[in-house]
Amino acid sequence: MVQGITSDRPYRVSAWLRTAAPIEVMLDLRDDQATHYGKAVFKLPDAAVVRSQGNATSPGAAVDANGWTRVWADMTFTGEKAVVYVTLLDPSEAEQFAGDGQLGIGFGGIDVARSHSD
Repeated sequence: MVQGITSDRPYRVSAWLRTAAPIEVMLDLRDDQATHYGKAVFKLPDAAVVRSQGNATSPGAAVDANGWTRVWADMTFTGEKAVVYVTLLDPSEAEQFAGDGQLGIGFGGIDVARSHSD
């Protein structure tokens, strides 16, 4: 949970991830009362946007020089708290991933900042 959000202002939520194996990940965004909800799905390590839905807008992805993929989406929250999840999707795109004993993914962190679209 991220606190200190200004209500009714757009924010860009970013996550840094790294993997060598192909996998889809979902950035799941909501305010603490779940009145605004959205998600964006990305394919790694290709840095491709698969889709977004709900209140998540302007999704994007890019790989930096060190091999980390930054994925992001914008959302306007209605309260002072934001809830952010990063979820691995299984091959059927179910919102869970039990693991296969081989896949590894690095998590570099999350950033929530006022969106440039404001």
